[in-house]
Amino acid sequence: KLFSKIKYSGFSSGEGLRFGIDSNKEDNNYFSITANSFIKLSSGHDNYQIKTFLAKNKNDEIKISLSNSSDDLNKNCVSNFFLSDVSGFDLIFNNGILSHRYHPDAHLKITFDKLDLKYFLDSGANIRFIDKDNIIFALPIKESQQGLLTPAANLNLTISAEDDVLMIPEALILNKTVLSAYSLYTPESHFMPISLSLKDNKNKSVDLLPILELMDGDDIVVNHNKSCSVIDGGNGNDHIVVNGGHHILIAGEGNDNINSGSGNDLLISQSGHDYLNGGAGNNVYIVQKRQGNVTVYDEGENSHLFITGLSEQDTFTYSEIGDDMQYRSQDNQFTLTVKTKENNNSSVILIEKQNTFSMQSLASIIQEMAQFNEQQLTTMQGSEFIPSSTWSPLTLVTKHL
Repeated sequence: KLFSKIKYSGFSSGEGLRFGIDSNKEDNNYFSITANSFIKLSSGHDNYQIKTFLAKNKNDEIKISLSNSSDDLNKNCVSNFFLSDVSGFDLIFNNGILSHRYHPDAHLKITFDKLDLKYFLDSGANIRFIDKDNIIFALPIKESQQGLLTPAANLNLTISAEDDVLMIPEALILNKTVLSAYSLYTPESHFMPISLSLKDNKNKSVDLLPILELMDGDDIVVNHNKSCSVIDGGNGNDHIVVNGGHHILIAGEGNDNINSGSGNDLLISQSGHDYLNGGAGNNVYIVQKRQGNVTVYDEGENSHLFITGLSEQDTFTYSEIGDDMQYRSQDNQFTLTVKTKENNNSSVILIEKQNTFSMQSLASIIQEMAQFNEQQLTTMQGSEFIPSSTWSPLTLVTKHL
């Protein structure tokens, strides 16, 4: 559908069209630009809408160079590229080529003539990318960004020893490269427990897995991203929420509220008075016996709960309180309440263990999740994941307890 209020400088329709655009000094709008087209940038304020970033062939590309009408380039000149089906967070710019970071062969490449690009940017002119979420990005301005595009707006994400609030958008995969490029790491990050346990790891897939280790403070984390992740609440009374995807969530010190979504999640509680909500999926809970009260709420169909750190003499009394099951240690120092969804016939299987869950065991499971996550990333279509329920933490946890 064409809108009468927009002045169209060019429009392509049909399949397999090679669209050639040689801009002039006017402000121009070009729509539905397809693979294997070429664009010559010029002065003025120009908009280029790419029909799709998905490719039919791994060699599909759009070539960008300079028009002959580029003599009067200046800081008021802007070339906007609209990418309607991909997130700018999933793109990378290296050696003059903009490509998909995780699954390049399934996506279009935008190839810039490097000398023309340098001339264009040195003039003060701007190139901007507007992604599917209407977030504006610029080309990376320094090598330390490892090729990631720069969002125009502040991400407002901070990991510190204060009370942090992290609202992670669906499109943002906060793995090691992203944390580093957007300066979300602190000097203390390298000395956090999980980071230390993985520092000698040579498995590159771990670098692609989002691992967030919160510090002191009462933190709030809401992760809308659908990839796998590991989130450790650290010290303080924390509130952690994840939606889609499979996750490892660690309550940490303090009294924490942990909520996962539809995936097969691993939730770990080793101290304090914690609330664990596994949501749907086949979840695994590891709860260490201590002085405290823990509540587990589960909506899954085949979830398991391990109580760890028991002595040979430890026994529990069991009682029903309404629809809930309550487990109380003989010394009354530890209480575990298990809740399930109303009118749900499933129950959580309880397993008692003398062993405790070690950091070494956690590191091993994280490496397994990292390999699964890497496979998931290579199936991305635009910024969408192909759902997979094959990840299950149960076998791995059983192996280590």
